[in-house]
Amino acid sequence: MATALSLPKRILVRVVLFRQLGLLLATLGLSVVMALLVPVFFTWGNIRDILLNICIIGLVSVGMTMVILVAEIDLSVGSLLAVGATIAALYIAAGGSTLVSIVIGVAVGALMGFINGMFIYVTRTPSIIITLGTMSILRGLNIQIMHGDWIVGLPKRFWLLGNLRVLGVPLPVWITIVVAVVFIFILRNTNFGRDIYAIGGNLNAAKLSGIKVNKVKVIVFTLSGALVGLASVLFAARFGWVVSNSGQGFEFSVIGAVVVGGTSIFGGVGGIGSSLLGALLMGILPNSLVLLKVPPTWEKTILGLLILYAVISDRLIKNRTERGLAE
Repeated sequence: MATALSLPKRILVRVVLFRQLGLLLATLGLSVVMALLVPVFFTWGNIRDILLNICIIGLVSVGMTMVILVAEIDLSVGSLLAVGATIAALYIAAGGSTLVSIVIGVAVGALMGFINGMFIYVTRTPSIIITLGTMSILRGLNIQIMHGDWIVGLPKRFWLLGNLRVLGVPLPVWITIVVAVVFIFILRNTNFGRDIYAIGGNLNAAKLSGIKVNKVKVIVFTLSGALVGLASVLFAARFGWVVSNSGQGFEFSVIGAVVVGGTSIFGGVGGIGSSLLGALLMGILPNSLVLLKVPPTWEKTILGLLILYAVISDRLIKNRTERGLAE
């Protein structure tokens, strides 16, 4: 049985790698075309802005990659980003320290991720339903906290967290890189990482092999929530203000980055590096549209088309793999 399973899996991995190569070439090609059409695109200032804009998506995509690898989904990350940013901003506005605001943001995110995971485990309800509910609850909660107002006038010491440059690169970009490297190592070199791939690859086989599936999933949602919490603080610091509709539609950008990057929506195949590549494309596309003076409404249209392409191709690949397994 192991031999029968290994061939289709190897084929699936090769197809995904081919898609990732195509994505890399498409990203490079788009960058070259933009540099020729609009010279300002390739200036360090514009590149720095792109990196700043994608680092929040990239940071959250690290956690979302793990969630999708275990064949689950989390639609609440945008609302959680808003709540975390609001709480961090209110704390800072009251005179709190930047370091403690980070701890609070991570704790709030981790708690919400844990609650999502436990609801999924206890009720045996699909994650898309549970997180759709918590997305609405958190969005409503944030509106109640904000009362439709903006939180502005945050101190410069907090603003520096989202804008300070280290070796010419914004601090949030460095934080995203460090987080990504840590979790890439975890996925590739620990039993926990191997359990994540095993659960997404074949749930029944994972259970038979003794993997505590529910425990792993709850931990994955908790870690994902913690990363959203960290991103929420950086988000608030990046702009120096927070509005009640912050993070609206953010979940689709994150999911888009992950699935367009090559992580299978059906679980078990993909990785954080490919999701970051997808996030890079998510950053270059809107920047390019702005520089070309294309109406911003096209951004959502293009993102939707990319997600549809990724999901449909995943389905076709999975069908072909299952047929190969049956034969």
